[in-house]
Amino acid sequence: MKDYSLYLIDFDGTLFDTLDSLVRVYNAGFRLLGYEITRKEASEYMHVSLEETCEICNVPMEKRREFSIAIGKALLDREAIHDIHPFIDVIPLLEGFKKKGKRIGIATGNTSAHVLEVLRYWKLDHYFEGIYSGSEIKPKPNPDILIKGMKELGDFSKEQCVYIGDSLQDPLTATNAGIDGILIDRNNEHPDYQGLKINNLLSLLEA
Repeated sequence: MKDYSLYLIDFDGTLFDTLDSLVRVYNAGFRLLGYEITRKEASEYMHVSLEETCEICNVPMEKRREFSIAIGKALLDREAIHDIHPFIDVIPLLEGFKKKGKRIGIATGNTSAHVLEVLRYWKLDHYFEGIYSGSEIKPKPNPDILIKGMKELGDFSKEQCVYIGDSLQDPLTATNAGIDGILIDRNNEHPDYQGLKINNLLSLLEA
């Protein structure tokens, strides 16, 4: 594995298992429309922006603001945050990066406020130097969150930077930013993917 200086990492499904929480969160919005979604549907929507979710689900235009507000409030609910857990490889990875002097940021489609709440809940916020949110800049695969992270976290060449995520749009976002992308595929959901792929984050320490 190549050794990088700056590691930008996705949040949902990469660092933290957020799916149980997101079922609850999404349904705070979908109940306004008269129905609830399944765990499988939540696992699909977590990889696209809220705007794209509204398009996919044909949320009426007049309901979208109320829908988004309900989801935003639910994200910060203590029960929703309590349902979120770091994957087993995350804390050893962060400790390993700390010993190696690596710089780490989060680039996510989630909101920075929610991500920060979760990091503080688990007392892991001190490992990360920045949180860059596609919901507040532009959603992935637009590369702006990565470009902003690279600009703010240090004077690195693109060859020194990498983005790691669990969705196929994550390495695409990295490509759009001109940097390497690594797919974390813990359950071999993308067996035909031809790019850089790992099934455990600790592989990043093997440089």
